[in-house]
Amino acid sequence: MEIKIVKDNNEYNEQIRKVIISAFKQDNEAILVENIKENSEFYSSFIAIDEAKDKVVGHVMISPMLLNGQKDVLSLAPVSVLAEYENRGIGSQLIRMAIKDVVSNKEYKLLTVLGSDHYYKRFGFEGYNPKRFGLPFEVEARFFQIMPLGNEKIEDMEGNFDYPAYFGV
Repeated sequence: MEIKIVKDNNEYNEQIRKVIISAFKQDNEAILVENIKENSEFYSSFIAIDEAKDKVVGHVMISPMLLNGQKDVLSLAPVSVLAEYENRGIGSQLIRMAIKDVVSNKEYKLLTVLGSDHYYKRFGFEGYNPKRFGLPFEVEARFFQIMPLGNEKIEDMEGNFDYPAYFGV
């Protein structure tokens, strides 16, 4: 099985939708991806394709969120892999490719993710400090994680995170 990771060019939108709905067992995240594509001035989106079947089997997206009202932070969400392709490193490949795509973008200071601290730690994320950063919802600090981009230092930042309206938070 040959899996290829490529930048999403909107050719596979319907397959991406199916992958996301399959992974999350609902359509909220699929609607979010569609809203980001329609409403965000920037996003980074990658897909994993099973080349033998010309089938999308995974997807990842990074898009802007807010820190102190400024769009200088990115959010990694959602990450989706079809169940029959899980535990093969596809999600990790997608995440690494998406991070590589945005890490040199000088407009953004941080990359955030809401998810398993054990899983995302291996990509360079660390738990946020709730004394330095506020969130628009309650969550254990270990589940909301941040990663500095470029030469930024987390200890030099503070403020309130928020999501653009199309996140529906």
